[in-house]
Amino acid sequence: MADKHSPAEQKRVLAKKRDDVAQLSILKTLLEKPELIDSVLDVIDVNMFGGYAALFSALINGESEHPHLMGLAVDESLQVMSEEELQNVLRNFLIKHYDIKLKSIVGDTSIPFAKKSFLIRKIKTDIIPRLKRGELVAYDTNW
Repeated sequence: MADKHSPAEQKRVLAKKRDDVAQLSILKTLLEKPELIDSVLDVIDVNMFGGYAALFSALINGESEHPHLMGLAVDESLQVMSEEELQNVLRNFLIKHYDIKLKSIVGDTSIPFAKKSFLIRKIKTDIIPRLKRGELVAYDTNW
């Protein structure tokens, strides 16, 4: 029986699974190393975790009895990362996040022109280049 998905669709599904593993590995690392939570919260907002936002929220609120967190703790397919590995995964996660954010800003007609140009310039000339150089950029809640 032939696969019903086009190559582009298969690539998208694989990328989604890779993103899921990265997000779940971040969560598992924070579960095992809660001392890193504050530094992660400096660069990431709970809502950036999309479908895992509720799980991330439960983690930062110390809900250790949350069934999905308990499942995450025993999931051997997800690794607990070193602090350096976590920084690298966060950087890649943030680059993807800001690329998506940039596209949504460009297409959003409700944002005034001056603010739109400021945000586009900020992401393209400040945030993404700093991330690509290896620097984690503090999350700005004023967006």
